[in-house]
Amino acid sequence: MISKKTEIAFIVFAFFVMILWEVYVNFFASQTAIRFITQYQADKLLHALGGAFIVVIVNILFGQTRFYTLFSVIIAVSIFWEALEFLFDPQVAYFFGKSKVLWFEDSVGDLTAAIIGAWACRRFFYPVTRRQRG
Repeated sequence: MISKKTEIAFIVFAFFVMILWEVYVNFFASQTAIRFITQYQADKLLHALGGAFIVVIVNILFGQTRFYTLFSVIIAVSIFWEALEFLFDPQVAYFFGKSKVLWFEDSVGDLTAAIIGAWACRRFFYPVTRRQRG
């Protein structure tokens, strides 16, 4: 179990990393950098960080919850995020128009990365004892 100060520090850190990533990708990244990010799926690291971010926020707001509850929240937030990307990011809309299958596969990969990040955060920072499982 991590302290409240550590949780707040993580939320602030993760929030700024995610904002800086968006600013970099949308305003400063070269075409070479974008190709690298796309080819090696580097954005999945940010989706994993987002999953961990959600776990910490849910833990602060509601205390330790069952993983299936977290799983549901992560899926809902991830789908909402993908919808926002689709609606407000012209590059994503172009990607969708060019190849719906690749867009779908990328979205599923993003969702999977968020779930893995959430699972890792829950596993290592909010361990569930045998007594709590029963």
